[in-house]
Amino acid sequence: TLGTQSTSSLIILNDEAMPIGSLAFSATGFAQAEGNSGSSTATITVSRIGGSSGAVGVSYTTANVSAHAGTDYSPATGTLTWANGDAANKIFTVTVFGDTTLEGNETVLLSLSNPTGGATLGTQSTSSLVILNND
Repeated sequence: TLGTQSTSSLIILNDEAMPIGSLAFSATGFAQAEGNSGSSTATITVSRIGGSSGAVGVSYTTANVSAHAGTDYSPATGTLTWANGDAANKIFTVTVFGDTTLEGNETVLLSLSNPTGGATLGTQSTSSLVILNND
């Protein structure tokens, strides 16, 4: 005969690590018009792709290609961070200086490096910012 406990359940514990994800620019390139005077702001987006487990971070920098720091744009460096469970895009900004000089479009190199918390750099770990000349 069956006793009073004739059924039971088995719980299978998940021992697989949740994916941490990789960090990469959201686009191969960004653009910002320079303006005739004053300055404007380019917004650069970085994504956490393929996971959200654990707190992670990544460093970002800008470098001259055909644009010149201090004359055409203000250099930007820093760190972006994501909390455990956070997969939202993060942004940083680059200030673009306006002028009235007739010149072609100019380019700034954008780079990600030094991922932390077990994250990796994604395929798009470099990108560009094109300063669109409007003179």
